[in-house]
Amino acid sequence: MRLPGLQLITQKSFSKSELLNFYQQFLALQKAGIPITKSLQILLNQSNKRFKIIISKIIDNLQEGNSLAVSFEKAGLPSEDYNLIRVGEESGRLPESLSRIIKYLAGSLSSKDKIKKALMYPVIVLSLSFCSVIFLLVFILPTFKGIFSEFNFDLPFLTRVFLGISEQWFPIFVSIVLFASFFCFLFRKEEVRMRLPLVGSIYKNTIYAKICRSLGYQLKSAVPILKAIATIREGLASQIYSGALDDISQSLEHGERISDAMEKTAVFPYSLIQIVSVGEESGSLDEVLIQSAEFYEQETEGFIKKWVTLIEPISTLAVGGLVGLIAFAMILPLFKMMESIQ
Repeated sequence: MRLPGLQLITQKSFSKSELLNFYQQFLALQKAGIPITKSLQILLNQSNKRFKIIISKIIDNLQEGNSLAVSFEKAGLPSEDYNLIRVGEESGRLPESLSRIIKYLAGSLSSKDKIKKALMYPVIVLSLSFCSVIFLLVFILPTFKGIFSEFNFDLPFLTRVFLGISEQWFPIFVSIVLFASFFCFLFRKEEVRMRLPLVGSIYKNTIYAKICRSLGYQLKSAVPILKAIATIREGLASQIYSGALDDISQSLEHGERISDAMEKTAVFPYSLIQIVSVGEESGSLDEVLIQSAEFYEQETEGFIKKWVTLIEPISTLAVGGLVGLIAFAMILPLFKMMESIQ
């Protein structure tokens, strides 16, 4: 059953949408009463090339006597998933665990899709506007320069400025690219992202939502809290919050409450700490965390919609004004020519 390239499969080899589709089909087959190995064989025949390798490895590990959770782990599936699968196997409630994985993935994908859709329009508008300005400067303005050179009079200052830019467009373009590259380099630093006014809020809310949703679903499936936190820490692409989760784990080992441990890290908002505290006292920490994840996702979506609403007219006016200014700079010499003829 082994396929070439099996050892090269990692969690980055597939997307969350592929995982969601796999779990939905697997759950349907389990609810139909089809044995696990037979279910995986059916999915193997329906999957794409990359996922065939993953399912093949799961089947191989099952045939070697490993549990389904261990087989998922060795196949490179996310740690949150095989923790829930392990609990489902041990409790005899595998379909329930699969349903929770599906809800977790569906919630994460829904949030990302909403953010992408909100950003798509302004990104397209700004990109097309930038290309339009470049086209005017590189191809249209030099044509006017040839016309103006045939007449013996001084060009207006604004016209000379834009003609000068059109002559030096390549060094200016390189400078813009270098500046953008430098900004992207800084943006990769987590401390910089967190301090940016809008981006910082979105970034932190995304982290809070991921931690709350993953921890909530793992606790709901009776995964031990220390194990759940360790799993989240391993899959979190944030040094700051991974370190904070490590500190929380150490505090929990010393008998502290999770809300008190979160407060000591000084990276979680006061509102979330209070919500977690209420969840601990009421015995509904898992539900509270899942609801908090939904809140942070909705808040992030609200942030983006609000700023996109502002950016769209501002960018349209800015680009329209720039194009109009270029056109005006080209028309000015024509008026001067007409005056000289008269």
